[in-house]
Amino acid sequence: MPSVECRITRVIRNFNISKISDFELISKSRDALEITFHMFGNKDDSQRIREAITRMVERGRIGNMTLVSNYHLFDENPPLNLTDLVVSPKQPIREGSEFVLSCTAQGSPRMSFQWYKDGVIVNVSRATR
Repeated sequence: MPSVECRITRVIRNFNISKISDFELISKSRDALEITFHMFGNKDDSQRIREAITRMVERGRIGNMTLVSNYHLFDENPPLNLTDLVVSPKQPIREGSEFVLSCTAQGSPRMSFQWYKDGVIVNVSRATR
Protein backbone atom coordinates (compact mmCIF):
# COMPACT_ATOMS: atom_id res chain seq x y z
CA MET A 1 0.00 0.00 0.00
CA PRO A 2 1.49 3.40 -1.00
CA SER A 3 2.54 5.78 1.78
CA VAL A 4 0.71 9.03 2.53
CA GLU A 5 3.63 10.92 0.95
CA CYS A 6 3.28 8.95 -2.31
CA ARG A 7 -0.48 9.47 -2.42
CA ILE A 8 -0.29 13.23 -1.84
CA THR A 9 2.52 13.59 -4.40
CA ARG A 10 0.50 11.58 -6.94
CA VAL A 11 -2.58 13.80 -6.47
CA ILE A 12 -0.52 16.97 -6.87
CA ARG A 13 1.31 15.68 -9.96
CA ASN A 14 -2.05 14.92 -11.64
CA PHE A 15 -2.55 18.70 -11.89
CA ASN A 16 0.27 19.11 -14.47
CA ILE A 17 2.75 20.47 -11.98
CA SER A 18 6.09 20.86 -13.76
CA LYS A 19 8.30 19.94 -10.80
CA ILE A 20 7.95 19.01 -7.15
CA SER A 21 11.03 18.31 -5.09
CA ASP A 22 11.92 17.56 -1.50
CA PHE A 23 8.38 16.55 -0.56
CA GLU A 24 8.43 15.78 3.14
CA LEU A 25 5.65 14.69 5.46
CA ILE A 26 6.41 16.70 8.58
CA SER A 27 3.70 15.31 10.81
CA LYS A 28 0.49 13.38 10.85
CA SER A 29 -1.65 12.99 13.92
CA ARG A 30 -4.51 10.52 14.23
CA ASP A 31 -5.90 12.45 17.22
CA ALA A 32 -6.07 15.87 15.53
CA LEU A 33 -6.58 14.54 11.98
CA GLU A 34 -3.85 16.87 10.84
CA ILE A 35 -1.31 16.36 8.07
CA THR A 36 1.55 18.83 7.62
CA PHE A 37 3.86 18.61 4.64
CA HIS A 38 6.52 20.69 2.92
CA MET A 39 7.71 20.73 -0.68
CA PHE A 40 9.40 22.88 -3.27
CA GLY A 41 7.73 23.74 -6.56
CA ASN A 42 7.98 26.32 -9.31
CA LYS A 43 6.29 29.66 -8.62
CA ASP A 44 4.38 29.30 -11.92
CA ASP A 45 2.77 26.14 -10.50
CA SER A 46 1.60 27.67 -7.21
CA GLN A 47 -2.03 28.12 -8.32
CA ARG A 48 -2.23 24.53 -9.64
CA ILE A 49 -0.67 23.21 -6.42
CA ARG A 50 -3.23 25.22 -4.43
CA GLU A 51 -6.04 23.74 -6.58
CA ALA A 52 -4.68 20.21 -6.10
CA ILE A 53 -4.60 20.59 -2.32
CA THR A 54 -8.10 22.11 -2.29
CA ARG A 55 -9.44 19.28 -4.47
CA MET A 56 -7.78 16.69 -2.23
CA VAL A 57 -9.49 18.19 0.82
CA GLU A 58 -12.84 18.48 -1.01
CA ARG A 59 -12.71 14.77 -1.94
CA GLY A 60 -12.27 13.97 1.73
CA ARG A 61 -9.97 10.99 1.16
CA ILE A 62 -6.40 10.05 0.38
CA GLY A 63 -6.47 6.32 -0.17
CA ASN A 64 -7.95 4.84 2.99
CA MET A 65 -7.42 8.04 5.01
CA THR A 66 -10.40 10.32 5.62
CA LEU A 67 -9.73 14.05 5.43
CA VAL A 68 -11.68 16.57 7.47
CA SER A 69 -12.13 19.71 5.42
CA ASN A 70 -12.72 22.18 8.23
CA TYR A 71 -9.32 23.84 7.76
CA HIS A 72 -6.41 23.87 5.36
CA LEU A 73 -3.59 26.35 4.93
CA PHE A 74 -1.41 26.97 1.93
CA ASP A 75 1.68 28.93 2.95
CA GLU A 76 3.82 30.00 0.01
CA ASN A 77 7.36 31.17 0.69
CA PRO A 78 10.38 31.50 -1.56
CA PRO A 79 13.20 28.99 -1.12
CA LEU A 80 16.33 30.01 0.75
CA ASN A 81 18.81 31.83 -1.47
CA LEU A 82 22.11 32.64 0.23
CA THR A 83 23.25 35.71 -1.72
CA ASP A 84 26.40 36.70 0.14
CA LEU A 85 28.81 35.43 2.78
CA VAL A 86 31.47 37.87 3.98
CA VAL A 87 34.49 37.36 6.22
CA SER A 88 36.02 40.56 7.54
CA PRO A 89 38.91 41.32 7.41
CA LYS A 90 39.56 39.80 3.99
CA GLN A 91 43.22 38.92 4.59
CA PRO A 92 44.19 35.64 6.26
CA ILE A 93 43.08 35.57 9.89
CA ARG A 94 45.61 34.55 12.52
CA GLU A 95 44.63 32.31 15.40
CA GLY A 96 43.36 34.38 18.32
CA SER A 97 42.51 37.44 16.23
CA GLU A 98 38.99 38.77 15.78
CA PHE A 99 36.88 38.58 12.63
CA VAL A 100 33.28 39.06 11.60
CA LEU A 101 31.16 36.60 9.60
CA SER A 102 28.00 37.90 8.01
CA CYS A 103 25.56 36.54 5.48
CA THR A 104 22.78 37.93 3.35
CA ALA A 105 19.91 35.70 2.31
CA GLN A 106 16.54 35.87 0.60
CA GLY A 107 13.68 33.55 1.44
CA SER A 108 10.96 32.90 3.94
CA PRO A 109 10.35 35.64 6.51
CA ARG A 110 10.58 32.92 9.18
CA MET A 111 14.09 31.77 8.25
CA SER A 112 16.77 31.88 10.90
CA PHE A 113 20.45 31.08 10.97
CA GLN A 114 22.70 29.46 13.51
CA TRP A 115 26.47 29.68 13.41
CA TYR A 116 28.59 26.72 14.51
CA LYS A 117 32.25 26.40 15.47
CA ASP A 118 33.72 22.93 15.78
CA GLY A 119 30.19 21.48 15.80
CA VAL A 120 29.01 23.68 18.69
CA ILE A 121 26.45 26.49 18.33
CA VAL A 122 28.06 29.93 18.66
CA ASN A 123 26.31 32.27 21.08
CA VAL A 124 26.01 35.36 18.86
CA SER A 125 24.67 37.56 21.68
CA ARG A 126 28.05 37.66 23.40
CA ALA A 127 31.67 37.69 22.26
CA THR A 128 33.24 34.25 22.23
CA ARG A 129 36.95 33.64 22.10
